[in-house]
Amino acid sequence: MKPLILLITLVLSLLAQQETVRLKGTYKLEYDTKHQLQTSQIVFSDSTFVKKLPDGLSTKGKVIYAKYKVTLKMNNDNPIEIDGRELAKDTIKFKTMNKTDLSMTINRGRMIRIK
Repeated sequence: MKPLILLITLVLSLLAQQETVRLKGTYKLEYDTKHQLQTSQIVFSDSTFVKKLPDGLSTKGKVIYAKYKVTLKMNNDNPIEIDGRELAKDTIKFKTMNKTDLSMTINRGRMIRIK
């Protein structure tokens, strides 16, 4: 009986220690081939972000965390989808989805951590 109680306690303590990784800091957005000129920076702070374009314009948006994916939603722009299992890495792959048809990918790229 004691080993069973110890095993249950161990499993529950391991589950309680898992942290949810959040996006924080500054990332450089690099698009693949077709949209390379749209390279920009994104500054994250937990559930919000600011996307700074090279011409000085900036767009604010919110970060939506789900179990295995993270979605960056801006006001009038196409959402960016990230695999949630890659958040701890320095380089994160992403894809930009069509805002009216979320099953259609517009372009792909990577976010590289700067700070």
